[in-house]
Amino acid sequence: MNELCDYGCGQIALYHFNNGKQCCSKNHKQCPSLRKVGMPDPKLNIAHKKIECKYCKRMFSYSMMGRHENSCYLNPTNIKLCPVCEGIIKKGENKFCSSSCSAIFNNKTRKHTIKTRQKISKSLGGTGSITGTRKCNDCDNKTPTNRKYCNDCLRLRKIDYGKNIIDNASLAFSHYEESLSKILEVEYGPLRKEKINKVYPDFCNDKYIIDFTFDATKGTSDLINRFKEIKDDERIKIAFIPNLNVGVDRRNKLLNLNVKIEDSSKYKCLLNS
Repeated sequence: MNELCDYGCGQIALYHFNNGKQCCSKNHKQCPSLRKVGMPDPKLNIAHKKIECKYCKRMFSYSMMGRHENSCYLNPTNIKLCPVCEGIIKKGENKFCSSSCSAIFNNKTRKHTIKTRQKISKSLGGTGSITGTRKCNDCDNKTPTNRKYCNDCLRLRKIDYGKNIIDNASLAFSHYEESLSKILEVEYGPLRKEKINKVYPDFCNDKYIIDFTFDATKGTSDLINRFKEIKDDERIKIAFIPNLNVGVDRRNKLLNLNVKIEDSSKYKCLLNS
């Protein structure tokens, strides 16, 4: 009587193994019943073929997939949430999803020692003082240790600083105008300031109206608008523009207003003198 395979496939046993079992194939892994359970067929050579995890979509070898899916962090039975951000924890043994969440949770009740507070103050550019407040340099009001002045004194200092900037700028510009007028007077004669139809050109006299700009775009547009206001004046009009850098449209507009174009870049050095 023919004996059946001991591995459950129902076929006739053709081979006897040393462990006393009988099988339909030379190797028990080739038995059809074991193949149905999930064992790969050696003839197909898929034991090392990579397949995708159904949870995290990462690729693993066929032989490792079962072990991975049982421990995958996205497996519904393994999902663990971070107590701080409620994100999924990737490593099962961890309590938090990241070191930052761990620090946020554990530092809530942490109390720094005096030495630690002094080190933090110095690392942030402070003096190492841990009192929290200090005297303002201008008055006796209290201010945080990282500031030299209180709010009131700081506000006054900003106002004074702004006034100084405006005063220095006006002095610089008046010096520039004075130097420029002396140079231009050699060629165009004595110059003066004059209001013409609500417009103040840079320099004027009985023969010339001169206007300057050191900005070839916005400044040139402003020049054109000013010359439009005084187009009826019969004096010779001169526009000084840097490097004669004027587009075709702007050049045509100035020529239509009978304005002569000169180069202003050679006078720019006076601004820094």
